[in-house]
Amino acid sequence: MRRFQRLTFTIRGQTPSKKSSHKSKWSRKHKRFIIASSQEYLQWEEAAVLQLLNQKNQMGLDTITEPVWCVFKIYRYGNAQVDLSNLYQSLEDALEKATVLKKDFLISAHDGSRRYLGVPAGSERAEIEIKKFWK
Repeated sequence: MRRFQRLTFTIRGQTPSKKSSHKSKWSRKHKRFIIASSQEYLQWEEAAVLQLLNQKNQMGLDTITEPVWCVFKIYRYGNAQVDLSNLYQSLEDALEKATVLKKDFLISAHDGSRRYLGVPAGSERAEIEIKKFWK
């Protein structure tokens, strides 16, 4: 496995907002309402993790265990305003679940991240650039 200086990943599909994708549902086990991710979010997350794992394996990359700087470029269909920090959370969680990052708290900076609205249908994606974080 190799170490890294600069990595680029692409996740195809419309990145959902992490917080806007929660639903409350009754838990028989806990006998109360719980907050759970929506089915749409879970489907996106599963697809995103598979894409990231495939790209990670093609690169022969070890799981990153040191602080990093990430630039997220998120291309979304439509013009609905979505909070950029909620989109970050979706991508950060996918990076952790795909074992690209050991923990998402290793992301020390998001400088240069952008959200682009109104892209044509079928070209929705998130481009992720990861660099070592230099203090």
